[in-house]
Amino acid sequence: MINAHTPYLNPDEQPWLISQFNQLSNKTASQREFYQGLYPDIAATQVAEVMSSSLDSLLLADSSTQPLSAGGVSGAIAKVDQNSDPLTGENLKSIASVSPNSAGSVENQANRSMYADFARVLQGVDGTGITIGVISDSYDINQRDTKNAIDDINSGDLPGPTNPFGRTTPIQVLAETVGTGVDEGRALMQLIHDIAPGAKLLFHTASDATGKSFTDRSVGNAIRSLAAAGANIIIDNVNGFESPFFQDGDAAQAVNEVTSKGITYFTSTGNNDRNGYQSAFVNSGIVFNPGQLPVAVVPENNISTLGGNIPVSSFKGGVAHDFDPGPGIDFLQGFTLDPGKRIAFTLQWDEPFYVGGEVATTATDLDVYILNADGTAVVGGSAIDNTKVSPNTGKASGPIEFVSFANLGKETSKFNIAIVRASGPDPQQIRYVFNAPVGLPTNLEFPTNSSTLYGHKNAVGAIAVGATNYQDTPAFNELIGGPTLEQFSSVGGIPILFDINGKRLEQAKVRLKPDIVAPDGVNTTFYGLSDPKGNGSFEADGLPNFFGTSAAAPNAAAVAALMLQVAPWATPNDVAIAMRVTAVDMNDPGTTAADPGFDFASGYGFLNADRAMAMLALFDESFYLAQYPQVAAAVANKTFRNGFEHFALFGQYEGLNPSAKFDNQLYLALNPDVAEQVSNGVFRSGFDHFIKRGEFQGRDPRNLYNESYYLEQNSGVATFLSEKKFRSGYEHFILFGQFEGRKGSPFFDEQFYLEQNPKVAEAVASGLFSSGYEHFTKVGQFEGRSPSTLVNEVSYLRDNPDVAVAVKAGVYQSGIEHFVLFGQRENRIK
Repeated sequence: MINAHTPYLNPDEQPWLISQFNQLSNKTASQREFYQGLYPDIAATQVAEVMSSSLDSLLLADSSTQPLSAGGVSGAIAKVDQNSDPLTGENLKSIASVSPNSAGSVENQANRSMYADFARVLQGVDGTGITIGVISDSYDINQRDTKNAIDDINSGDLPGPTNPFGRTTPIQVLAETVGTGVDEGRALMQLIHDIAPGAKLLFHTASDATGKSFTDRSVGNAIRSLAAAGANIIIDNVNGFESPFFQDGDAAQAVNEVTSKGITYFTSTGNNDRNGYQSAFVNSGIVFNPGQLPVAVVPENNISTLGGNIPVSSFKGGVAHDFDPGPGIDFLQGFTLDPGKRIAFTLQWDEPFYVGGEVATTATDLDVYILNADGTAVVGGSAIDNTKVSPNTGKASGPIEFVSFANLGKETSKFNIAIVRASGPDPQQIRYVFNAPVGLPTNLEFPTNSSTLYGHKNAVGAIAVGATNYQDTPAFNELIGGPTLEQFSSVGGIPILFDINGKRLEQAKVRLKPDIVAPDGVNTTFYGLSDPKGNGSFEADGLPNFFGTSAAAPNAAAVAALMLQVAPWATPNDVAIAMRVTAVDMNDPGTTAADPGFDFASGYGFLNADRAMAMLALFDESFYLAQYPQVAAAVANKTFRNGFEHFALFGQYEGLNPSAKFDNQLYLALNPDVAEQVSNGVFRSGFDHFIKRGEFQGRDPRNLYNESYYLEQNSGVATFLSEKKFRSGYEHFILFGQFEGRKGSPFFDEQFYLEQNPKVAEAVASGLFSSGYEHFTKVGQFEGRSPSTLVNEVSYLRDNPDVAVAVKAGVYQSGIEHFVLFGQRENRIK
């Protein structure tokens, strides 16, 4: 499982590193402090940032001083036949080249927050071979004085021909907006590139042909275009303003179409918190005549769909909705709004939005009005006749009214919302959702604090991603009990009432959304909140911090790219399940009691890249079905989609083995403390422990590593653990120690191994393997190569005839393999 590929170079031995580091003035202070904290004996000016991204910046700043290729240090996962040539790759059955992360000038803190850094090195992947499509506003149209796309490519923060780290595959822009944009799509790509730098990137704007808005149709078109262009993963951070609440619209249908074809889909949940209202339409008994309320004239320069007020031509009258949930009657929902502030919200009710693939007219016509403080005049709102097609466009609007309203006065003022049924029967359900980023009212009367996640974000095939501030995760806050949700993350629970053809369902479907939570608040080169004085930017580095679920979704999508490289067989459902079942449980901040498991605010919890990738890496479908015929039968009769679904949901907790790589009983036998915890119900199986704790503790029985030995030999690492800088000595060993010449076991000697195996040394020098330890773990032990002077294949078999018999019988490929699994623990080497 080890495929670390980022060597640590001592700055005292590499003076050129120091000068290059000093030039990295735009590196985040948090990184410098973190690594200086690891090596406090090195002066600040000598701190070489040794994480994969930073190392590439240093190595490639002066290529004449190091013999590596322009792509930096690389490694490979290789299945090697006996007697294969590790340098030329002769007889290699498969090679998957990997290269270290090339994050460029700005580091995405989600890497560490999700433990993607550790998982990427451990599994030896970087997203190579995976194509990710991004849907957002724009890529590179908002010209700035400081950062444009070419600048991001030149600094290594995006791939392209002039990327200094060899990530030269250009971003393919399928469609750019013809309107305005803030290039949020490019910011999303920066975050992805930091985590999965080997992935190819595509972009498609979410804008419609006019460039003025994101529509349900335009988002659906973008999804299908990216799928046709070869995307394996698609991620968006948008929602069409007229996306249906109660039915799968065009974008949601597009999501389900592409996921059925094997494309994994991610979307941000939105930033609307619980700023939604829902109720049955309650007839107040108050009836207005047409024109009964006067309509204020909106100044021409204050008319816009989002900047000012949408004018209402007339008050159509009708029956008012009663907002008061008690015995009283109140057709006004009061709120206050500060001068210059605005709100935007969408009202929908339970009628089909689409019928036969087209937006439909309705039986009921609802209108929503913004009234003045005493409710005697209309100052804004929306009063479309939903029962008819528009005389201007010849198209129906569907069951929707959209309101944009601004306080154009100079003082904080009170206003009122009124919902009026102009014609038709009373709806059984009405809902509106505030677009919170536009603005929110204060002192809202009769709030219901209802669900706000809708549209394609509520699609069955979508992995909807909420947000947590990266600084509110254990990797960055040792005092925090667990990750905490950003308050603004949209909340799921809106029911689906109609099928795609507009037929009302016999029973409403409430989908379990969101799915997971990922980090936000991370750095980009240009997008987000920036405070050069350090008063608002968390790291006091002046770099922009990208907040919102828009930042969380690409971080999750990038992890999926690593997962697909680890397990190319994985379906979108496999990826989703692996992320859900390995997520770290979180609490819904909107509830007072603990809510273990799924909730409509945090979904299944915080994404742990380490766990999710390990679950896929350790699974073998053929092995599993062959070992457990009852599961094979359940898959055959479609009780489960595949064996992995059964294992993830049930098998792992029942002690079933996912593959020949992991034996539950062996793991428990080798770890009696874990066996006791399983017996006491702390963990449900050995695999459950391994995924949650054992892997990063170095308990993989196939590795020649001993945690106690490592910490005894490296007191500084033990100090790191006490300071919560690493989860275990093994995590330090994988990221740093193996490249610093530190021994993870008394039985493995890197220098000896390379001297005894010159072909392996050449392979390491050429980048085929990142270290002798990696070669031994993946190949050498199965070929009987001695890891040190203490262990020799011939003498081990001679001294252990039972092992020799087992090797001859094919139980083990070599005596060394037995030694790694059992012999080192059985003290067979004296």
